[in-house]
Amino acid sequence: MAGHPHQSSTAVVESSSAPATVSQSLLLGLPPAFESKKDFFIYLQSLLVHAYLHRANESALYAAFGYIFTFFSSFASVKARKKVHHTFFLACMPQRNIIVPKSDDQPNSRRIPDFIAMVTHGLPLVPRPSLIFNPAAFLVEIKANSYREHAVWYSQTTGTVRASHRVENLFIWHFPQIAEQALYARESYASKSRIFILLIIDIWFSIFQFVDTPPSLPALPETRVENPPADTRAVHTQYCLIPIQPYLQ
Repeated sequence: MAGHPHQSSTAVVESSSAPATVSQSLLLGLPPAFESKKDFFIYLQSLLVHAYLHRANESALYAAFGYIFTFFSSFASVKARKKVHHTFFLACMPQRNIIVPKSDDQPNSRRIPDFIAMVTHGLPLVPRPSLIFNPAAFLVEIKANSYREHAVWYSQTTGTVRASHRVENLFIWHFPQIAEQALYARESYASKSRIFILLIIDIWFSIFQFVDTPPSLPALPETRVENPPADTRAVHTQYCLIPIQPYLQ
């Protein structure tokens, strides 16, 4: 009868092969892969343009960087140190909690980076306790540039980006939060593992590596002066693996 849904949809639900049939239908509906690197960057550019137009809002950056890290994770190769019967993958997880037991030194037991790239595994669907542990490959914290009027994400004349050196100070001002996330991550995931954290401000980023427990640093003041404290700058330099990219000009 006109206006009624097609009856084959009911047959699929009642069939014993329904899950496989539905999965095949979903896969057929997936968009085709990019035919070239240019296609990939055209799509990414649309996300960055949106983020630039709304750059006062930190969350506008999440789509672009979430896409980058998800795309990277889907192609990453994860190898086990010893022979196992499971395949390991890398997954980009937004707003993933890092939880540690409460103590007098840590009354707040939860930290939430913007993204965590975590190692996952395939079957079994009901894993053994030994498979519940998911190590973190790296953490990502994203910030909006409070000096955005001095930043140029892309110049049509020179093809370069530009920002004032105030952005460099922002990386130092935000470092105590990064160090605290590293402290929680080392305790939550593996105390002897290296922890990598990307701090992204607008389109600039820096990578930090923590091979030991970072020292406690004072929290960010409500009103920031031009130059960060010297001790915070020194600890920032100690743990900085890759300085700010692209280079400040």
